[in-house]
Amino acid sequence: VEACGADASRVPTVRMQVRQLRALAALEVAMKAGQPDVMEKACNEAEACGADSSHVLQVRMQMRRLRASAALEAAVKDGQPDVMERACNEVEACRADSSRLPEVRMKVRQLRALAALEAAVNAGQPDVMERACSELETCGADVSRVPHIRMKVRRLRATAALEAAV
Repeated sequence: VEACGADASRVPTVRMQVRQLRALAALEVAMKAGQPDVMEKACNEAEACGADSSHVLQVRMQMRRLRASAALEAAVKDGQPDVMERACNEVEACRADSSRLPEVRMKVRQLRALAALEAAVNAGQPDVMERACSELETCGADVSRVPHIRMKVRRLRATAALEAAV
């Protein structure tokens, strides 16, 4: 610019504007690609050069939704109720697609009911076993063991009644 005799005082400003435009274009490409890591990099670049923060915020929200949905799928595959519940909460918090949440939350309830039943049976607590059987039936989990466990509850109570009578 200076070599041709033009005013060079605006060059830094124009370079910054070009950088901002490129960053915004990269944000659009990243958004369309739907890859959270690419989106993160584009957001960081846009913020670093002072590009319009409303675009960055939109991309970050979309990135959060994508990550929440992926975390939910991973949690379901893993089958850990606490992790599944946290993933459901994150999907809700960021307003990602929540169509699977009722199904996943029911699975969480079933897994917890099965775990509670196992713990009650192992502890030999008839009242807790009975409540766990009822919860299992209510939440739609596999109830094939319930008749056997209820029989065990009756035996435990009968034994306790006999011991109390003696």
